[in-house]
Amino acid sequence: METSSRASNAEYLTFYNKNPLLIDRLRFVRESYKDIFTELLLADDTRVGFHKQDSGLLVWKGAYLTRSAETLLPWRAVANALNDLIEQHELIAALAPKELPQAEEQLSFELPDGSPPSAENDSLEKDDFLTPEKQETVIRSALPVAEYNAPQMDDGSVITDEEINLALATGSNFENSKFRIYHQFTTTKDDHAAFLKKEYGSGGRSWDYQSGAHGWVDHGPAGLKLILTNEEGRFERRLLWRAAAKRIAYLIEMQRFLTQQELEQYPAWAAEQQEAASAVRDEPSTVPENRPICAEGSVVYLEDNHRFTVERIGQFDVHLRDEEVPLIGRAISQEEFQRQLDANPRNGGMMLSEQQHEALVQAQTEQALSYIEDWTSSTTRAARMTSSPLRSWAWTV
Repeated sequence: METSSRASNAEYLTFYNKNPLLIDRLRFVRESYKDIFTELLLADDTRVGFHKQDSGLLVWKGAYLTRSAETLLPWRAVANALNDLIEQHELIAALAPKELPQAEEQLSFELPDGSPPSAENDSLEKDDFLTPEKQETVIRSALPVAEYNAPQMDDGSVITDEEINLALATGSNFENSKFRIYHQFTTTKDDHAAFLKKEYGSGGRSWDYQSGAHGWVDHGPAGLKLILTNEEGRFERRLLWRAAAKRIAYLIEMQRFLTQQELEQYPAWAAEQQEAASAVRDEPSTVPENRPICAEGSVVYLEDNHRFTVERIGQFDVHLRDEEVPLIGRAISQEEFQRQLDANPRNGGMMLSEQQHEALVQAQTEQALSYIEDWTSSTTRAARMTSSPLRSWAWTV
């Protein structure tokens, strides 16, 4: 949907056509959104909104302060989603065709001196030329008519249970996720749904269905969402984390979650995790009295001893660069980042500075106050706009 809070659809179409590299598209998409809290009314009067964050695009349903659902889409997911919309011809750019000359102007057109005469009969009548009304009719009939293709909620007839099973059997987007999920389900009786919600996080990936159709697998706080697009339309099927946990338990029981190769690799991975956990328990505390401060450029080790470089410490999130895949970035909250720092002894007790923590608390307080102020002012404006035909609005923070 077009909105002044980001680049126009035409700009996305032009840039994607000229720049096939993901890194270029990521940079463009991240810079294309303005720091504006935006809310829109969809065709069915559903209220949705979005706001640019350091790590991605925060999207919610309902009014922001009373939102019923939200998800944070990483910039990589936003860039890929735009690519899918473009490939499926669903990102529509308004066309402003150049008007044809009026009938009088057409009749008064003269060839340059010395031009050869036409072999056709040049005795034309005024009715042979397009009147303004005929011009508009021809232009409208020649232009493709495209509307927003809202997904239809599927009952399983299009996106089958088997398609959902295959999507779940790939795990999340993080390394060794299938091993962590398998370990969780086979060794503990904890809340598997809460584990999946944390393991998957918010984001998504493109997905090719067995039928040959293309689509998207999205995941957020509420659960999984599968979208499929084919010749018949666009379909969507949702799965709460509780239901996803039951399906994964079934797949594991039927030996359909891990492949044969992964089953052979899992014992070594599990032994490595147990050895690392034992080392942490047995090793005396090595946290120094003066703990090193984590700063931009610091190298840290997070889950599975994965090595990252701190690219930027924002108000709320820490932005990391994967040393194994440098083009792929990652952002996590400061609280989660500190927890993972403490969990791995290779970080030597590294911590975020008190100044960074205080800045976080202050920023959160200021943002909460701004939300309250925005909500108060927007409520007043909404009351004034009740009878207005406008269907979208935005307010600046």
